[in-house]
Amino acid sequence: MPTFDSINVTGNAEVQGDFQVDGNQTVQGDFQVNGSQTTQQHLGVGGSLAVDGTTILGAGSTPIVGHLSATVSLSWLTLSGNSSNVQNVVIPGVALGDNVYASADGGMFNIVWVAYVVAANTVQIQISNISNNLLQPPTRNWHIDVWKHS
Repeated sequence: MPTFDSINVTGNAEVQGDFQVDGNQTVQGDFQVNGSQTTQQHLGVGGSLAVDGTTILGAGSTPIVGHLSATVSLSWLTLSGNSSNVQNVVIPGVALGDNVYASADGGMFNIVWVAYVVAANTVQIQISNISNNLLQPPTRNWHIDVWKHS
């Protein structure tokens, strides 16, 4: 396997095997490796980076094998004090055990939320009113990210 101290590519690059850089790697276009790639210090990509396999961020880390996302607009029922409400969002490919992160556009005062996979292809967002007062949560766009690990 060829090994480089550093490499800079302007344009697109494709490698048909394994690729290792012991220093920095910078690509100002698309980069594709049809094998395994190891970069020991810094990888900067100014175009797109497609990974067909696992991604490991840091030695000893759990591999990331996939990422799914969705953006949906959700309207909620009025919440009495210290109560909760849930809504399901269909995201094809999610599975029990996947990690979920959800965020709403704009403020949601006196409301906390949690998101998790409740069934195959289904993420549930639960919002809770942490005040004693009646609240009408605003309609918001919700951005949901799901990370799949091996």
